[in-house]
Amino acid sequence: MIPEGRVYGQGRADGPASADGQGRRAALAALAFAVTAMAIYGLFASGFGRIRPPARPVEPAAAAQGPPAPAPSARPAPAEPAPAAPVLAVIADGFYLTYLPPDLRRTGGGTLGPGAGGWARYAPEKPEAAGPGRYVEARVERGPVAADWSRYRSHVAVLNARDTLLRGRPAVVGRDPRGGRTIAWLERPGTGLRVRAGESLGKELLAVAASVKAPVGD
Repeated sequence: MIPEGRVYGQGRADGPASADGQGRRAALAALAFAVTAMAIYGLFASGFGRIRPPARPVEPAAAAQGPPAPAPSARPAPAEPAPAAPVLAVIADGFYLTYLPPDLRRTGGGTLGPGAGGWARYAPEKPEAAGPGRYVEARVERGPVAADWSRYRSHVAVLNARDTLLRGRPAVVGRDPRGGRTIAWLERPGTGLRVRAGESLGKELLAVAASVKAPVGD
């Protein structure tokens, strides 16, 4: 006979079985919460969800710039040649030269007569250093022979003559019958000049002639 108020095989709702089920559910909920919290912490710790600033673009100038240039080697500056010493080589009647080839000095000269002008010769001071044809001669000629260019031109003897200009004045250049090269020109009416250079100084002839200076007030 079954006692009144009991059901076989089933406990009451508020009995021990009900309490155990509630405990298990609470433990599972706590475990799920702990797992969720750990997952969220791991995501934030890894930087997920953070706003990162954009990468700084490379400036074009910096990107195009190559490797730094090597520093220049410290080399001594080349020595500049010393300026040529000024020359004042007297010819005659106040005329003089401001240029002569190196090592030439006045070694001779004289007058052509009263009022007729004069001449000068320039060569190395040491005869052994002269060499063949290393000399310059200059001549100042005054008077009727240099009254005008046509008369003076017919007065001077020049072989293989070629007309030219020297400092804006008519001139003739060629070979001298005595040897070397020569140039003659009319400095002014009544005054003619000639310059002769030896064979080894033929290329210096025009430079020497162009350096002739006239006396002040002449």
